[in-house]
Amino acid sequence: MAVKRAAKYTRQWPWYLKMDIRQFFASIDHSILKGQLARLFKEHKLLGIFDQIIDSYHRLGTKGLPIGNLSSQYFANHYLTTLDHHIKEVWKAKAYVRYMDDLVIWSGDKATLKRLNASIEEYVQTRLALELKPSILNRSHRGLTFCGYRLIPYRVGLSKRSDKRYLQKMMDLDQQYLNGEWEESACQRKAQSLVAFTEHADALGFRKKVWARLPSNQRKII
Repeated sequence: MAVKRAAKYTRQWPWYLKMDIRQFFASIDHSILKGQLARLFKEHKLLGIFDQIIDSYHRLGTKGLPIGNLSSQYFANHYLTTLDHHIKEVWKAKAYVRYMDDLVIWSGDKATLKRLNASIEEYVQTRLALELKPSILNRSHRGLTFCGYRLIPYRVGLSKRSDKRYLQKMMDLDQQYLNGEWEESACQRKAQSLVAFTEHADALGFRKKVWARLPSNQRKII
């Protein structure tokens, strides 16, 4: 799991560099993606199917993939694999994690990460026709927000955004139960999926506070 590895690196390394792509799905270049797939697959019929899927969506001329489509997730993840190779094999980053377009590199010194940031920015622009958002270069002990979690050495918490999202969804679910929109069993399933996300973090105290705020007295649905 990406978060577990990121938490490990946050404990091991004093500095991190966090990057992500501006409007990633909307900016994926069709011709570059097709070239990557052609180097990976040699079956012409399969490549023809890929071309049809890719060409079926365009936001900015010949760029963009629809968010949420299963094939788009595969194509988008594959689009950055050459960048993964350069970061790990060419630039020799020892601690690196990527989840879709969120990238984090850890190092023992700030200068190394500054050099990597410049190299990655140039590669992303010239080889992938993408643009990075402003990068974050910081000490690990000051905390890293990644995939909805807040990571500091020896502790995994929820990000502020995840806190708010969890609270709102639980309040909405409890109200839907009270209004009779959802049966108890359906509420339990939905609540369990929300709780499961928080269980990867040190969030028991937070969950208890949320439960105490719910209008319903039927605590068993949670």
